[in-house]
Amino acid sequence: MKVFITSDTFLPKKDGISMFLSMLIPELTKRGIDVRLVVPSLGATKFDGIARKIRVFKHIKGADYFAPHFGYWAIKHEMKNADVVFNQTVASLGISTLLAGRVLRKKVISYVHLFGWEVARYNFGFAGNVLWRIVRFIEKHYYSKSTSILVSYKGGADKLRSAGIYNPIDVVPLGVDLKRFNPSGREHAKAELGLEDKLTIGYCGRISCEKDPLTLLRGFELLRRKVDCNLILVGPILRRFERYVKGREKEGIFYFGVVDDVVPYLKAIDIFVMPSLTETMSLATVEAMACGCATVATKVGAIPEYIVNGENGFFFPRRNYFILYERLLNLANDDGLRKEFGRKGVMTARKFDFKNTVDRLVEVFTSAS
Repeated sequence: MKVFITSDTFLPKKDGISMFLSMLIPELTKRGIDVRLVVPSLGATKFDGIARKIRVFKHIKGADYFAPHFGYWAIKHEMKNADVVFNQTVASLGISTLLAGRVLRKKVISYVHLFGWEVARYNFGFAGNVLWRIVRFIEKHYYSKSTSILVSYKGGADKLRSAGIYNPIDVVPLGVDLKRFNPSGREHAKAELGLEDKLTIGYCGRISCEKDPLTLLRGFELLRRKVDCNLILVGPILRRFERYVKGREKEGIFYFGVVDDVVPYLKAIDIFVMPSLTETMSLATVEAMACGCATVATKVGAIPEYIVNGENGFFFPRRNYFILYERLLNLANDDGLRKEFGRKGVMTARKFDFKNTVDRLVEVFTSAS
């Protein structure tokens, strides 16, 4: 079977879609599937031998995203011999993929990793109030050209239908590599990072408007008045947030930037916070739970499907830093509850093994080919 994959983001950039594909492609190859890619030219990767690179507009940048050229003819050429087309996004390459698929009468399966209209709403200030409607119209128009659509959780299918997208939709939950993300070695993790042995709050992921890092920072600042603790942040950051996190080590805030391996940082975190305003699967949350972190999160995306409030984590309302502070204080003062959340979180994360994701995708590809 020949599977042709397109994505508007890819390695060496480290984001959810790029990391998902970097895990998926070797697994498909092991199963005898011939994989070809068309992705943006962002730098050298270990997949260059099977990838067609499309130049990006270096002067057109949205947040930390460089838009690639549309690459229609390259995509159409690569698509001709494919049995299945697996598309990740509806930006320039995704749009070209869906248009070429129609022309060549290919079966195009689109995976919805995020709802672009929600990201637009939260990232562009007042203009976002208008822009999200435009983005939703574009995504509705082009996703509707897919043969079928995959989402990571049941609520995602409902959200697409409420936007007017009525294609066949299957739920394929994303998973994590449980061999990497596990709680072993937590007792030495802080020392290995050069951190003091004190309560550590943390977040790993993109530091951008839709993730609402300011709510986390405000909640932490309140907590630090009561508890001697640190906050560690890991991931790419928008320039507008740099002044809030850089150079604040004396205030207990440590920003580590983009790292090759997030696991040592997750193992150093006692309480992981996901303050996001919008999510789909939120793999960062699952990864943190797999590493034994007690978790406090907003009730968005798939998170309510695997966190039960008071059982294996806590919820707090979006943008409510005071209730976040109360949740953090509760866990800071109750070592037993913190450990229980961590232990139950590991058990929950075991349900999301990436091997299961691969198995389901192969089933979908086989039935479509």
